[in-house]
Amino acid sequence: GCDTDSLSMIQRVAPPIAERPVSPASVACGRPIDFPDRSPLDPEPVSGKKCHRADLSGKIDQPVFFGTFNHAIDAKGRTSLPAKFRESLAAAGEPRIVLMQYPHWRALLAVPQSVWNELVKKVMAASPLDARFQRNVFKYVSSAHEVDLDVHGRVLVPPALRDYAGLQKDVVWVGMGPIIHLFDKATHAEQMATDVPPDERVDLFGKA
Repeated sequence: GCDTDSLSMIQRVAPPIAERPVSPASVACGRPIDFPDRSPLDPEPVSGKKCHRADLSGKIDQPVFFGTFNHAIDAKGRTSLPAKFRESLAAAGEPRIVLMQYPHWRALLAVPQSVWNELVKKVMAASPLDARFQRNVFKYVSSAHEVDLDVHGRVLVPPALRDYAGLQKDVVWVGMGPIIHLFDKATHAEQMATDVPPDERVDLFGKA
């Protein structure tokens, strides 16, 4: 047995479990807590689950945009980017968006800087003699403008892009996953009223 002095010494060397520090990554990861005084002869607990260290920074790899938001645009072309979209950009560390003409209807395409950078790589790698590709670059990509958000979360839409999309007083931001569309309110209503032909409908839940 242990005398009183020996027991007191053991308690000082090994503090109670409640006082031992716990690693946040261990808790978030869901693995057993590894205490420094655990015997190396103790068997390793096996959970059967693969564990990944948790990212506690709150940063995401790519911004995701969904939702439809109505905003006003002033005479100078300033309009607020929806707060939900701003939060998604900030979470991914995206500094700005890029606006350009959208090919399929009278709207503007807004993409994060990282998405724009990938498009630039494709443009730079394309042959200058590829007439079909260069026509699309000339018509749409060349219209692009990088725009920063001001302290109020607004972006300034250049006049040429406002004219292309017919942006007047009221605009609609539409989240489309990795990208955003910016419509004039009347154009957006027309697009929503137009049904998708049966042969163009896709199974959104099917395999890509």
